[in-house]
Amino acid sequence: MIAASEPLEFVPHGRTVLAKHPGQIYGKAHNVSPSENSLLYKLTNFAIKDESFLEGREEEQEWWCIREVYHRSDEVQDTTNEQQRETKFEYDSFRPPSRLKNDFNISIKSEILRSMPKEESVPSGPSRGGSANSSSMSKKFNLNCSQMKRPKKKPLNPKIDSYYEEELYVKGCTVVWSKGLVSSPGTKLSEAEQRETIACYTIDNPIKHAAFANFHVDIKNTMLIDALNSQIGDVKKNIKIEDNTEHIESTIMPSILLMDNKCMRVFATDGREYMTSIPFQVKKVWPMKYGVLLEKEAIPSFNKSLFPTSFSRFNESHNNSSFSKSRTNLFNMSAKLRAESISGFDQDFPLPTCFSLSHPLDDVTPVLMKSPSQGLQYYNEGDLQIMFVSSEPSIILVYDWKVQIHSLWKIRKATRDECLSMCPNTNTTTFSQTCDFVGSPMHSMKNTSWTVGSPMQSRKSLATPTRSRQNSPMANIFQQQGLSPHTSIGQASSMSMMAGPMTQAPPSLPLYPDICLDHIWTDNQVIKRDPIESPSDMQAFLHTDIVGLDYLCFMVKVCGLTKLQIVRLQKSHSHGNSKPNIIVGTVSSVLAKDAVVLNHLKMIALIDETGNIILQSGNNFVGKVHVGGILARLLDSPYTKRPLQSPFPRRSSLLPSRSDATLDDPALHLLSPVPHSAATRRHHTQGVRRLCDAAGSRVSVRSEAGQLYRIALPPPTAAPLVARLAAALAAAAPRDVTAQVLIKWYGVRNAPGTQDLTPEQEWTMFSNLLYSLIGYDVEKLSQRKQNDEEVEVVTKKQRTSSDGSQDDWEYLLTSKLHKEIGNPLASMLNLKPLQTDKYTRTGKSKLDVDMEKAPQFNTNAMLFPYTVQLFYAFHLAYEDLKLNTLLSSDLKPLSSFLYQLSKDLRLEKYSNYYWLDFPTEYSFENDDESQMSEPVLKKLSQPNYFTTDPPNIFSYIDAMLKDVDVGYYTYMTDVNNTTKDIIEILCLAGYGAGAGVRGAGAREAPPASSTPRVPAPCAMPAARAARAAADRGMTPRDIDNLPPSVSLLLLTVLARCKSDPPADWDAAAYTLVGREDLALQADISDTLTSALEYCESLALEVLEKETAYTQTRNPIDEPRAEDSDLATGMEHLSTKLLALQYPKDRRMTEVFNLLQSSIPVSINLTQRPEVSDHDFIEEQEKYLYAISTRTMALPIARGMLTLRSLPCSPTEPLTLPRLNVSGRGPPPRCSAVTLGGGDTPPHCLLWPTFHNGVAAGLALVPVTGTNIHSSWIMYNKPRGTAEMSTEHAGFLLGLGLNGHLRDMPFMNMYDYLVRCNEMTSIGLLLGLAATYRGTMDVQATKMMSIHLEALLPPTSVELDIQQGVLTAALLGVGLLYQGTAHDHLARVLLAEIGKPAGAEAESCVEREGAALAAGLALGLICAGVGPRLGLAPRLRSLMLGGAGSNLDVTAPGATLALGLLYMKSNSAPVAAWLAPPATAYLLDTVRPDLLMLRIIARGLVLWDEMEPSEEWVENQVPATIKPYCFVKPTEDNIDYEAMNQAYCNIVAGACFALGLRFAGSGCEDARDTALAYAALLARAGGPAGAATLDACACACLLAAAMVCAGRGDLNVLRLARRLRARKPLAHSTQMAVHAAIGLLFVGGGRGTLCTTPSAVASLLVAFFPKFPTHSEDNRYHLQAFRHLYVLAVEPRLLLPRDLHTGKLCYAHVQVIDLSGAVREMKAPCIIPELDTLREVRVNDPRYWPISFHRDHNWDQLRTFLEYTWCIDIKQRAGCLSYSDDPDGFLTILARTLTLEPARVWSASENIELFTNDEKIRNFVKHYLGESAVGMCGDCLATAKKKKGIKSDMISRQCLCRKPSKAEQEYIQALSMLTYECVVKDILCALPVWTTFLKIIKTMKTEPTSYHMWQIKLLLSQIDAHHKRSNTDMTVDGTETNEPLVSTQFVVAIKQKVANIFDKWEGKITPYLRKYLGLPSSRNINSCEEDIKRMLSTYVVYHDLPRSVLRNVDDELSLVLCSELNLSAEAVSKIEALVR
Repeated sequence: MIAASEPLEFVPHGRTVLAKHPGQIYGKAHNVSPSENSLLYKLTNFAIKDESFLEGREEEQEWWCIREVYHRSDEVQDTTNEQQRETKFEYDSFRPPSRLKNDFNISIKSEILRSMPKEESVPSGPSRGGSANSSSMSKKFNLNCSQMKRPKKKPLNPKIDSYYEEELYVKGCTVVWSKGLVSSPGTKLSEAEQRETIACYTIDNPIKHAAFANFHVDIKNTMLIDALNSQIGDVKKNIKIEDNTEHIESTIMPSILLMDNKCMRVFATDGREYMTSIPFQVKKVWPMKYGVLLEKEAIPSFNKSLFPTSFSRFNESHNNSSFSKSRTNLFNMSAKLRAESISGFDQDFPLPTCFSLSHPLDDVTPVLMKSPSQGLQYYNEGDLQIMFVSSEPSIILVYDWKVQIHSLWKIRKATRDECLSMCPNTNTTTFSQTCDFVGSPMHSMKNTSWTVGSPMQSRKSLATPTRSRQNSPMANIFQQQGLSPHTSIGQASSMSMMAGPMTQAPPSLPLYPDICLDHIWTDNQVIKRDPIESPSDMQAFLHTDIVGLDYLCFMVKVCGLTKLQIVRLQKSHSHGNSKPNIIVGTVSSVLAKDAVVLNHLKMIALIDETGNIILQSGNNFVGKVHVGGILARLLDSPYTKRPLQSPFPRRSSLLPSRSDATLDDPALHLLSPVPHSAATRRHHTQGVRRLCDAAGSRVSVRSEAGQLYRIALPPPTAAPLVARLAAALAAAAPRDVTAQVLIKWYGVRNAPGTQDLTPEQEWTMFSNLLYSLIGYDVEKLSQRKQNDEEVEVVTKKQRTSSDGSQDDWEYLLTSKLHKEIGNPLASMLNLKPLQTDKYTRTGKSKLDVDMEKAPQFNTNAMLFPYTVQLFYAFHLAYEDLKLNTLLSSDLKPLSSFLYQLSKDLRLEKYSNYYWLDFPTEYSFENDDESQMSEPVLKKLSQPNYFTTDPPNIFSYIDAMLKDVDVGYYTYMTDVNNTTKDIIEILCLAGYGAGAGVRGAGAREAPPASSTPRVPAPCAMPAARAARAAADRGMTPRDIDNLPPSVSLLLLTVLARCKSDPPADWDAAAYTLVGREDLALQADISDTLTSALEYCESLALEVLEKETAYTQTRNPIDEPRAEDSDLATGMEHLSTKLLALQYPKDRRMTEVFNLLQSSIPVSINLTQRPEVSDHDFIEEQEKYLYAISTRTMALPIARGMLTLRSLPCSPTEPLTLPRLNVSGRGPPPRCSAVTLGGGDTPPHCLLWPTFHNGVAAGLALVPVTGTNIHSSWIMYNKPRGTAEMSTEHAGFLLGLGLNGHLRDMPFMNMYDYLVRCNEMTSIGLLLGLAATYRGTMDVQATKMMSIHLEALLPPTSVELDIQQGVLTAALLGVGLLYQGTAHDHLARVLLAEIGKPAGAEAESCVEREGAALAAGLALGLICAGVGPRLGLAPRLRSLMLGGAGSNLDVTAPGATLALGLLYMKSNSAPVAAWLAPPATAYLLDTVRPDLLMLRIIARGLVLWDEMEPSEEWVENQVPATIKPYCFVKPTEDNIDYEAMNQAYCNIVAGACFALGLRFAGSGCEDARDTALAYAALLARAGGPAGAATLDACACACLLAAAMVCAGRGDLNVLRLARRLRARKPLAHSTQMAVHAAIGLLFVGGGRGTLCTTPSAVASLLVAFFPKFPTHSEDNRYHLQAFRHLYVLAVEPRLLLPRDLHTGKLCYAHVQVIDLSGAVREMKAPCIIPELDTLREVRVNDPRYWPISFHRDHNWDQLRTFLEYTWCIDIKQRAGCLSYSDDPDGFLTILARTLTLEPARVWSASENIELFTNDEKIRNFVKHYLGESAVGMCGDCLATAKKKKGIKSDMISRQCLCRKPSKAEQEYIQALSMLTYECVVKDILCALPVWTTFLKIIKTMKTEPTSYHMWQIKLLLSQIDAHHKRSNTDMTVDGTETNEPLVSTQFVVAIKQKVANIFDKWEGKITPYLRKYLGLPSSRNINSCEEDIKRMLSTYVVYHDLPRSVLRNVDDELSLVLCSELNLSAEAVSKIEALVR
């Protein structure tokens, strides 16, 4: 009888939720027929019925299913462990039971998408995973998905893992998904059951089916991929296809599936929703491994129909008639079926009745069946019914009603050959994958236009269940190829809905099957099942019994009698197939009304024929379940049927009595020869009707009256010791014996009564059971133990009479109570003390007489043949327990059991071994007679793996440390796993050359599982061992649980690879070696695979740690929130990053003030007395106009500063900073001053406003998703005005430059362009071109071509295009085809450069800008191509003149195009073309500003010859020019103005070329060179002219800014401020100067410039050295191009962060370039370009090193830089951060204090010099400070009275006593250990060494062998280290493998142990002689307990074997010692004893 928990009434949580539901749970119009043809529908189905009545009954229906979900502590869930159950059904509507095993953590991309090019892998439209009515934001909210690259497969750990139950409740139109019963770690159930609602779904129609399902996101259909290959046409792009797609790992999408009579709705757990129509009525939904199986409702026969054939076209469902159900429309299934059915209109041709669905938007496909007898066919038998479907293993149970047999099939993916064999007439090059029926909405959509990503098309109405497959996997691939899955690849035939069957053309192409069922087994017995009436008739489940055997169980009802069929399943590996095959073994049956599976217990709960609940495991009967409380009245039990006058006593708390019942126990019928007929059973019972909702160990019980109760069955064990020994029993004994033993134990453990057993009580019960099963007389054995141990409590027999006996008196006299108080009580009462010896020794009691009898040992006991195997397995478990300090309390009870067995088995070495462990518990001399006699022992056989010497794990590790070959260590599966792991790890670490483990057990072959004794050589054995430990799941917590010596040994091994671990480890391995920084880095690199995941991680990081976006508490110049007009757009840049980069100055404050444009400027003019008010106002306006020229030039610079720095929320509008050109008068009036209308044209602010919008767009960074969504862009579109906002036009350009216009629909683009607004068109065209740059996108190319006459057809209508739009389109073409060397477009652009002006006046305006744009676009397309296209001659002519070209128009563009064409080619001829004129005559033929462009182009060509020096710059100036530069004119025939202008432009061009060459490098020589010439030109005067000098000075300043981009160089900033302060300055100079300031701090200090060919071209476009002379000047260069510098910006900021504090910090780094040159830098800093580096290393003495190497983890560094992610670095112990200790003085002082060994180190005073860790400081304060000894109560009370409770008083030591010497020594030793651990950064070893201190302290009073082994292993470890240090050769630059603590402490421990032994030797020498076998009069058993402990500890320490000198002369003792291979210490001790 098994006692269950008290039953609790069960109410589903969904019912409670719906009771509080605010609205109706049914649709309003669900009673109305949904179709006008409902009458035809009813007639077709031969049933006229009242639908409203039926649906009224449906409202009463409810059902629910409960599944169990595991939650791991590391959020990793395994498919083999997540058990899901669907077992709850109500009334007539029920769902089939299934075993679901979801994997929520598979995030590996399919091989298909990986094989495609990177650009094509990103779909242009909505992804497959996206819902039709949900945006990409839904991907952010993951409920159960955890993206991991490598899912870890680990068993569940009940200590840290938990589980909970999920309920899916369905009623009417509503589904409630809830969870509850969340177990806490370490417990099975929570204290109180609390449930919470996860989600609630309501649809329009009543729900017919609901289930949990797993869908697949990726393509896994073989034929789809095969057809895709044929459409690609490119062999290189073809996808690798095998025979099936089982090898492709796809992404699992856990979902909830709801289905009504119209359509199917799927709600994914990550927020996506789907709705699709199913073209037939579904009978059942079966979740499976590959999606779901849809079992089709049976179709009535039409052969003898009296109705017209047209009636058969209507669907049997309530759906409308658009879905045809005609038998001639074969669902486009196959040509084979088509030909047979259409040719003869075969009405009897069977149609498929089962379909599969892998994704909600896929087509339902028919299922194939393959068997040896029938071959390959469709699942088209109407008599087949699915009974059960499982996911793992993937099987299906089917019942054939015709032949009345069950069959088992395997579910797998269909292969290509199987698809082709069923569809032989198909051309795979053109196909149509569709399952839409004739006349369906999809057929009406076939010929409609298919627009990718249209929001109107993706939005579906809930009332119209049409299907959209834009998000299917095929659509993904076709969108990448620019195709349509429905219109481009084949075309389905459209048929009329009402057409006749004979006239309809067959569908053109088939529907390829996806799932095939492989036949496994067919039942050989015919079972004629009754019609299914209740859910229990179809009950089926998978079951794993208590010993691991698998079964398939299903209920069968025959002739009203139900029984449970139990089918044995086995896995076999066939030859050549790695996947196991399922084979079926024996089949048995048991009578049962209902049955469920209990996974936690590995049992089945069933209801027998009498109504009792029975537990069964496999085919083994476990017992009946006893249920108390109200449910006990419902159970049939013989105990409840006794009459009232029964003489037997009955517990009132068990079961109530029923006087009318008779004793009818089914077990009694087993004794009767007459079969117990079913007819004799009582027909009217009040028992249990059903079992349902089984989850774990809980099950719901439904009574006949309908009440539902929830009960929980008890676990097999609660103590970990019993669980371990049960596993050992399973490893040692056969499975059938193990099953019987565990079943008996379950019945004994959980008998009715109290279940609150202590671990000791549980162990006593388990050991007594084992004793009895081995064959012991447990009663006599317990009596002997109690007599030996004098235990008071004795197990008594049942009382036979009420009178006392002599035994009772003797029991009382021998009790412990009498010994304690008997004699004192007798003396008090003046009574004579009783002599108890006569009862116990001299007198012979009945007990003694019984014990003197020969014990009878039962050799027929169940476990007797396996006694030795069981003993050995338990001993291995005993040794494994020694490796877990948390289970040390279990060693003593287990050793008692093993000692008894070893004593009876006559294994003296084992008995002595246990005596050494617990010398005070057991007898040394084995004087007691064993229950096992010699005949009994002869019946036992020892296994081949049994050893006479007891395995000792500590001795084995000690031998490994000493390199002694001791052979293999025995290993049994699940018995001593920890032992195996430790030995293997130490072998890999290089210990024990001959060590290893070898498997043993009842079901394991010894040679098959043995580790090699000689490990393979490894360069880094410690790293190999650490990786092995991590792979075995070992964590730092597991190492802490090991014994101190073993823990210290592993920590030593792990510490060897702490400084430089391999780069390819995972996070677990890094954590194990103490590198949490690298572990976090590995996790982040795995997470940051997309911008979406980056934003999610960033949002979490900002809450806990500092990042690059963390702002300071006091933002610089932050305006008030209510004054939004004063927002500068730079408030978010007051970050801690900038404060860390520039801590000692206020340069950022100055930059913010210089670049703000929203605050009115102050006009500090004083009105003189003679000036009138009108004149003074005019004077103010003139001053304001001069200032506004500067203000209008600021937005470009502000865009540089704020680039990609402002997180953009998708739910908030964007607030643009205001461009304010007004002023404010002096105080106190502060009157407003505005520009007068007459001074400036009305459109003077047009382009400044445009730049302001660009700056706002450039600053945005999306918070969610990869790009900013187009809907948000439309949301920020200005409304209420007919004209488009200029700021919004610039805003579009800013978004496009950052790539955020990729998903903008073309309809919105058309809406922008159709307005013909020049600014909007410019912004949109350039933004699109920048977004799609280098992609040659067709749609974008068409958009550019509309605006270019050269790209339009000759007959096209001439369009009136604004010049600015034309210029933007020219450069847009160059961006679209950037780097492609497209020949046609190159020649078109070449022609555009020299295109003559037309006759119209408009074509002559700003012609120079268009020619320059064409030249720059040509350079972008052909950058670095060289002479391949043959463009150089024409460009030379356009540059130098010829063929009627206008040099003023064509020369700039041609010059730069030629330079970009031959960039980095070092071509001397081209460089000669670009050389400046050498004579004065030739100099007159060239415009001075063109000389600058030639020098720039020449520098691009001679890229490698440029040198960052003034000498190189001067060498560019011809010798004929130099003598006349910046000198006083003396010669009349020399044009000094031309000479000086040429010199200035040549020098400025050379500096500009240097800026391009060293852009972003921070080269100081290049910076100084550019700054020198900028300063020279700024202060120079003379004939060159102010305009030329300012322009050339600005070019030099920009060059210096490009070199120092992102670095905030002060020298450049000072010069820029000086130039800015000069008055008056033109608009061009203001723009250039502020652009230089913006470049210095580009991206807020996060980014810099790169020097790739495309980046150099972008810089040349943006900083073309011809700036606009006024705000509307676009003649020579379009102002919108000034923002293209964004394309050259890349983030290269290395940002370190302290791991423990989470704050940004400083750290020194080393960058090593490809040539090996090392450069030292201090992070945070901008590092050089990654293409020029070989390694980046954090090499700081205060932090642990981190390396990024090009060959290992380079992509990781690239990811960190791309997202400006912080690199967490771990601070070394004994070091402080640079913020706390900038100069390192405190660190030097700390090291100085500890270098003197003679100095007593005061940890409490100097701990702040070493670390800031509060844990360490508190430890030192409370344990090592003055308060370590503590204050007594009297002193504390005195202190409170005097001064109150103060911390300083409490921390003082006690005043009434001083610390003892022992306390002072202990504190001193602990201080030394703390110092060692802190300085060497091995704080993990501090608990270990503290344990050793405790061992030494307790060794003086209570020594144990366990503690002595720890000391021995510690000394052996130090000896092994010394041995290796002497033999190994040290390599320069490598750290020696020192132990974690210096050997001085170990030597001190050894000396203390020796002193203790010296004190002991005098006491234990006589007993030691007795132990060794020498003659001695002492008796070890009778000595004191302290002597026993000392003796055992002494023997263990010196390895002295027992009785080694017995019967040996003294002369031969030494010889024997040498033969026994004793240690030197043992030999010396034996010599001393002999002498």
